[in-house]
Amino acid sequence: MELLYMLPHQRNKENWFPYVIFYECHVNKLRDHVMCIQKDKWLGYKKPFISKNLSETLLLPDEQPSLKKIEDDIENLKNYQRNAIGNLREQKNDIKELKELIEDMKTNK
Repeated sequence: MELLYMLPHQRNKENWFPYVIFYECHVNKLRDHVMCIQKDKWLGYKKPFISKNLSETLLLPDEQPSLKKIEDDIENLKNYQRNAIGNLREQKNDIKELKELIEDMKTNK
């Protein structure tokens, strides 16, 4: 219904217009449609706005990661894992030294 065609007193009647409008759609088709819009495959004149709430509801990623970014993330995880293993070895040696010190203190009493 076009509001411009209505008289002012008609536009002010709140009971003519619902507060919330419910739409029904298939989520899979909507997700595919929105993904096409985000990938710049939209054929229309102006690209439609996709709200953050809609993206969260459809569980859409903010941005598709590139192959380089994925490779960098994997390399960062490998480096983190190596550092964590090295730290564990150091902590294990520290614990052994502490145990030996405690045993020495017990025997020297």
